[in-house]
Amino acid sequence: MSSTKDLLQTPVGQRPSSPPMSPHHDSARKGWTDKLEKSESDKRAWRWAAVGGYALSVLLASGLIALSNRPPPKPLIARINTDGAPQVVGYASPNYTPGQAEIRYFLKHWVELVRTVPLDPVVVKSAWNEAYSFMTPASANKLNVEARAPGSTMSKVGTETVTTQVTSVVPVSADSYQVRWVETSFTDQGQVKERATWTSTFTVKQSTPDPKVELVNPLGLFITDFNWQRDIGSTP
Repeated sequence: MSSTKDLLQTPVGQRPSSPPMSPHHDSARKGWTDKLEKSESDKRAWRWAAVGGYALSVLLASGLIALSNRPPPKPLIARINTDGAPQVVGYASPNYTPGQAEIRYFLKHWVELVRTVPLDPVVVKSAWNEAYSFMTPASANKLNVEARAPGSTMSKVGTETVTTQVTSVVPVSADSYQVRWVETSFTDQGQVKERATWTSTFTVKQSTPDPKVELVNPLGLFITDFNWQRDIGSTP
């Protein structure tokens, strides 16, 4: 009968039929394998993200190049004929001469922009910015002086509202026009405060507008000078 030592001793040159059982070794190997697989998956994801970003950059660059090469929009001139139907004349150009109806509308619109006082000061600012697009530097400076004068339309913003109704636009010379309108002032409670008639003389010229204001002022009509005053005897 073999001793206990002989039973526990492995014969020389003989290997175990299976590797020793080691739960810790198997767990560590599985964890390492999972890390390698996750790393490869992350690399693939980042590669696809880089490819997508590059493709998007190329697309955006192509769009910007196409927009830069695109010609700027040109406004069309349209008229209302004698039958009342709209008629497209063509693209605005320095060779186009505005008719009397267009000049009358131009002056009417300008008076409404600077003499009307809505309740919202943001609307007032927007209207005045548009009005400056129809003025030469000299007349714009004159309007700034008028705006700072006591009792001006700008001084009424926030305290009362004013509506403007243009009643006539009459040519007095080749480049001068007389415009008359009625202003009605209302209190902040909506009650009529006063009603007054105003008269102004405008000097108008046509020139090629700056591209920045071409869409706002396609006809190239500019006010070079103006003088307005309240009519004597206007009903307060």
